[in-house]
Amino acid sequence: VRKLQSVETLGCTSVICTDKTGTLTTNEMTAVSLVLLESVDGNIVVEEHPISGFSYSPEGSISGVEHSREVKNNPKGAVADVAAVSALCNDANIVGNNSPEGSSKIYERIGEPTEAALCVLTEKLGGKSPDIQFDLTPKSRASANVSAWRADHPRQATL
Repeated sequence: VRKLQSVETLGCTSVICTDKTGTLTTNEMTAVSLVLLESVDGNIVVEEHPISGFSYSPEGSISGVEHSREVKNNPKGAVADVAAVSALCNDANIVGNNSPEGSSKIYERIGEPTEAALCVLTEKLGGKSPDIQFDLTPKSRASANVSAWRADHPRQATL
């Protein structure tokens, strides 16, 4: 810390959020857990749900959150809100390559790694794209749910 103002600000801080996700080595990010407030026996508890999968592949699951069902059955719930914010509040896209050659990857990002990781989270949550199937081509599957969210809620401006 080089400046006194930084130390003073740090003294007023109650939460410090950090990440170490591999962006320095591979320039990729992946969401590894989803934390939600849930009601259990009338009490509100914090529940952490591990997320499987890696890189920008939409293949994977979220432990305790059934793919597509949570968003479809409770469109005003916390899981749907996470999916909406993850899809709508960024400028990234995931693109699929149906025939990767050489060093080309099957799924790649356009945009910032953090925002791309949120797009992948939306795909793993599912529920917005009507007929998403796990046997679709990478190009069709890469951003099916994100595209559906964005089609339903067109952007007016980016600030």
